Amino acid sequence: RGLEGHRVEAQTRWDARRQDVAKQEGLVLEELQRCFVVAASKAQQKQLQADEDDMGRLVEHHVAELKRLLEEFRAGFQARIDEGRLELGGGVDMSAELASQKEYMDAKEALDTDLRGLEGHRVEAQARWNTRRQDVAEQERLVLEELRSCFVVAVREAIRKRIDAILDTKEFLRNCDALVESFTELEQLVGGGSDVLADVVERVKARVDELQSDSEIQSLIAAKNYSKLLFNLKTLRAMATALQDWVALDTDNIQTETTRHVQILLGEAEREVQSGVDHPDFLVFTSVQDLMRLMPLLEKAFLGKMEAVMESLKVRAQDAIQQCLSEARERLTVARSDGMTTEAEETVARMLIKGYAVAVELGVTDRYKRWMEKSLLEKMADDVQHLVGASIMQKTLDKEEPVATAARGILTMFPAFATFSIELFNAKAGSVSFASALATMECRPTRPFNDNLATVFEAYNEVYSAEVNKIIQGLRAYPKGELRQRVVALATELAPHAGQLNQHCAKFGLLFGLVASAWTYLSCLGKPHLSERKKVLQPHNTQILGVCRLLGLDEAALENHLIQINTGEGKSVALGFTAVLLSLLGFSVDVVCYSPYLSARDHQQFAELFRFFKVKSFIFYSDFFRLSGHIMRSGVDTPDILNTFDQFLRQKTTASGDTAPKSLVATALLSLKNLGKCPSPPPVRRKVLLLDEVDVFFSDEFYGAPYTPLQLLKVKAGGAKPGFNLLLHVWQRRGSLSKSKQSVAVLREHMLTKQLLSKFPNLAFLLEAELYRILDSVSQFPAGRAPRFRSGEDAYTLDAARGTIVYTDPRTHVPTEKLSYGYVTAFTYFYECDRGKFPPATFREAGQSSSKIGVLPVCGALSYSEIPRLYAFALGMTGTLDCLTEKQNALLKEYFFERRTFLPSTFFGKKSLNADRGEKKETKVVRGTRDDYFLALKDEMAEAVKEGRAVLMVFADLKGLQDYNYELHRYGGVDFPRYAAPQLLTDELDNGKRNNVVIKAIRPYTITLMTRAYGRGTDFKCDDPGLVKDGGAHVIITFFPEDDSEEKQILGRTCRQDDPGSARKIIFEEDIKPLGASEKRFSAQEKPWDEYLAECRAGTHERRMVAMDAAHENVMARHNATLKACEAAEQRQWEEAARLFKEASLKSPAVQGVEDDEESSDSD
Repeated sequence: RGLEGHRVEAQTRWDARRQDVAKQEGLVLEELQRCFVVAASKAQQKQLQADEDDMGRLVEHHVAELKRLLEEFRAGFQARIDEGRLELGGGVDMSAELASQKEYMDAKEALDTDLRGLEGHRVEAQARWNTRRQDVAEQERLVLEELRSCFVVAVREAIRKRIDAILDTKEFLRNCDALVESFTELEQLVGGGSDVLADVVERVKARVDELQSDSEIQSLIAAKNYSKLLFNLKTLRAMATALQDWVALDTDNIQTETTRHVQILLGEAEREVQSGVDHPDFLVFTSVQDLMRLMPLLEKAFLGKMEAVMESLKVRAQDAIQQCLSEARERLTVARSDGMTTEAEETVARMLIKGYAVAVELGVTDRYKRWMEKSLLEKMADDVQHLVGASIMQKTLDKEEPVATAARGILTMFPAFATFSIELFNAKAGSVSFASALATMECRPTRPFNDNLATVFEAYNEVYSAEVNKIIQGLRAYPKGELRQRVVALATELAPHAGQLNQHCAKFGLLFGLVASAWTYLSCLGKPHLSERKKVLQPHNTQILGVCRLLGLDEAALENHLIQINTGEGKSVALGFTAVLLSLLGFSVDVVCYSPYLSARDHQQFAELFRFFKVKSFIFYSDFFRLSGHIMRSGVDTPDILNTFDQFLRQKTTASGDTAPKSLVATALLSLKNLGKCPSPPPVRRKVLLLDEVDVFFSDEFYGAPYTPLQLLKVKAGGAKPGFNLLLHVWQRRGSLSKSKQSVAVLREHMLTKQLLSKFPNLAFLLEAELYRILDSVSQFPAGRAPRFRSGEDAYTLDAARGTIVYTDPRTHVPTEKLSYGYVTAFTYFYECDRGKFPPATFREAGQSSSKIGVLPVCGALSYSEIPRLYAFALGMTGTLDCLTEKQNALLKEYFFERRTFLPSTFFGKKSLNADRGEKKETKVVRGTRDDYFLALKDEMAEAVKEGRAVLMVFADLKGLQDYNYELHRYGGVDFPRYAAPQLLTDELDNGKRNNVVIKAIRPYTITLMTRAYGRGTDFKCDDPGLVKDGGAHVIITFFPEDDSEEKQILGRTCRQDDPGSARKIIFEEDIKPLGASEKRFSAQEKPWDEYLAECRAGTHERRMVAMDAAHENVMARHNATLKACEAAEQRQWEEAARLFKEASLKSPAVQGVEDDEESSDSD
């Protein structure tokens, strides 16, 4: 009964499970019929599989249980039989036991029958289950087919909708890439010959035809939206090429119409440049402006054919101006006694203005200036020049803004009209009196209470006013020789007291006044009509005050001193006067700027004055890194480490007490022979360092950076070239060499190395380290594979004809032949020769004479940061003294810059950002993709351009500028009729082109993209009254400046003098991460972006300064080791010198590069 109960219970559970399975099957079928996703069907399958496993386990459990019970029953029954057998032997009755045995057999048979029945049920269930699984699989297949069909339909419709959206949008042509991608996807989905694809093709054709329809083209031309027309042409042609596998787009209509209207525009431009002087529209040059504004797009649309058009236009303009010149010379007459301009002078003025405007548009201002001066102005009488200038001056008030702008520009360009330009500037400046500037000046520490500066100015003003009156009364009769003599006499008298001028204020005031008078006199040469002081070039009161403070006229003695003078207010003029006065007082002056371009510009401004007082040889203008290289190589203020190291390498090790080398003995004998025959050398001048901006002190290229010269080992001309040949040997066997002791040992024993040691015996001390450097460099050129260049090493171009490699300077981004990366450069020559870039003969000839291929040991290191300590005094002027960090101020104190002065503005009512006419807009940080960031920049730019303003966009580096310019061209710029492609201001331009870009930058609707270096010192002058009326220049900064000083300098490119302007920073979120900033952290606090990023920058700046301090400590250790090495070499202590040179060269990684301005190594 128990067994039967178990069987019945098992059957009941089995039936219940079968019912559950049936229900599950029904649910699965229902779900499949509703086309549920494949994932649901798989889930059901897994559930059914689990049920099957449960059922199988249940049956197996009951079978095992029945077997166990049967075994127990059998064992018990067997025990009873055995027991009965024992009792049988004793006469026990066994009939009852036999009955039990029969009962057992019957039960066993019934149980076996049940087991067979259960097994049958299990097999039947398994068969039905397998059938159902096959049914489910079939249903799943049908569902998948249905789903795929639905998916194809859905995707096809989605692609069609996407294409429809692209075709319907106004930005259709800007989405060519997306259209090509959609066509590719659609073709893969439905095949090339489907009706769906054919329908889409027809839609695209219709949209393209619509864009190049006559009505669309005419509407763009009527609105003078030539930029959009050219963009449509360029993009439609690109689209036709991209979609040619699917659709044949006909762009002939827009090509024909655009060409026709460009020719019309060109004809109008030619008529404008050729219009006669008497033509009523002579001063109209809008078509020339439109044509030049579109030139970048024209060049892209017409594939370089515009170059010939441009040259043709320039020739026509030149011919037209030549004709005007002929007419003007015929009409010019001697000025009337009443000084009023005649029709002839008016004609010449109009002609000059027109020519200037066209020259600016065509980018030939330098050529135009030279030509006009030679062909007209030099042949024009002085009084006629003056009348022409007066006529041009009147045009600065013209209601036509382009005419007024051109008139202001031409007054600035030609020295003959400088008096009028000066008058315009003096009208802005000079309103602040010396007494007012003195009263509002701030000094730290507080200056002594005395009247010294007032005394200086009183003497200055008295003599300067008297001299200027003489200049105005008769320039030709002005006693310049007498002035020079007075200056020399005063300077000679004051020179012994140059360090304590506070005791000689009146005399210094006289000296300063005479020097300023000479400057004014020189600026007036060629300008005879000087009736008033306001028409002459003169220093202004804040500049005079700055010079006097810098030279310590109100202090106990001359000391290191920094002065803040606002951007755009004549810092270069004040520094020029300071340099002249110091040189006259017996000093040698180095004037240092961060930019080679600005340094050359400032030097040119004072070059005539330097020559006038014959102090040119005592004043050196340079950028800091050129000056540093000059000082380090000169061997005057620092050890001559190149020659000392060369002498060290060539000497053999000798015992102490040996006689001096023959060359030194000969030198000594020659000196004795000439003793008494040579005049006494001139007294050594004390040196003064004049700084134009102090930011260079905080650069990691200065503080903590080493000057690490490479000494190319040379032998006599015509001799063996073991250095070149050794490197060639290493190159050819680089596959078998490695950076190992074994390879070093092999090279050490090589014949070429021994030849080298025979010429340079002491190289043996450094040979192992040098061979390791050679092997390390050649390991970057694995045989048969591309080189593994490090940072900057792959930035080069080839000059195959000369057999040279020219690197791009990582600081200036300008190609230079003076940059080398040591042995990597040498092996780069071999690499390019193997690639066939250099003819072998040319390469071998150039290579053997090259200063870059040979054994190049590092001869120690000198610290750039020690250069200011080489000067008796360091003085400077900067626009950012009030925004230095605590660390930066501490660093300046290390150079003894304790004295500081903050000057007021030269311009009364000077406007700055956040003032009435200046606006510093809220900083914007853009999240998302680079495309989102590009669009944010483009929108900010477009908003300002549409307001008629000039836009200056400042980028962190050249790559960022080029990327933005590319995207802007790709998207067609700004959809605005007056839009012109941006002009670029980078170090790659020569001076002429750079000046032309600067001239054109501050004009309405003009966009200029520039690198951050031009955010400092570049003088963007606003000569356009219309631009002032529309808000001035708008500066967009695309990165967060490195510090407050840089930010102030960049913001100083707008709101210059008293002009209006605005600025805004727009930064990509990824670019603020190096500061430790993020959108998430910003959102968690309440400060605005500027304040939050400034805090993040402060932390980054702190870490950077700590790293610079560590680098400086390392470099100073190498610096001191180099000095000791030179001293040991001079004393012929060769082993000690070798140890110190090695220590100085190996304290940091190998040299990356070195500039060589001198021919220190002509051959190996």
